[in-house]
Amino acid sequence: MIHPSGLQFDGKYLWLAIAVYSKNSSAKVLKVDPKTLRPIMRFSVKDHIGLVAADGDGIVYGANWDAKLFYLWDENGKFIEKRPNPTSHAYQDCKVWNKYLICSGGGYVDFIQRDNWKVERTFAMPKAPSGNNVTGEGMDFYGGKFYFLPDDGAGKYIYIFKPDEICIPGAVK
Repeated sequence: MIHPSGLQFDGKYLWLAIAVYSKNSSAKVLKVDPKTLRPIMRFSVKDHIGLVAADGDGIVYGANWDAKLFYLWDENGKFIEKRPNPTSHAYQDCKVWNKYLICSGGGYVDFIQRDNWKVERTFAMPKAPSGNNVTGEGMDFYGGKFYFLPDDGAGKYIYIFKPDEICIPGAVK
């Protein structure tokens, strides 16, 4: 297992997955102590989990290769359900923000309502100077700004977007 997922801090723990680098493989989802960076719990999944997000209230979300399926577990790793992706976007990362999963990948950022699994907003995102989609790898949403890391390797850049001209659901202007 060499392929790390995106990660999320739920207010207490870091959550991420490590997977075999192929479709329909396997992964381990890790709950990590942010002070020591040591896993304090892990559970196995019989699928490639490429992203993990956690809400801090007991639900952990994950999606498989190209985000065809989303998995939901409780914070102890007990399977709750799996759901189809409500879009065709191959997400690389998701974050829980308020009542949404903010998911990025395939050139898009989507705000998915967690209660009814409907997409409320979709934003087409630009390409990085490298030609890659800015949504190609890691993403964060913090302080009203999107942060993207589209390229692998040393010496790469984090791209920051402040969406002043768009209305983000639930945001205070």
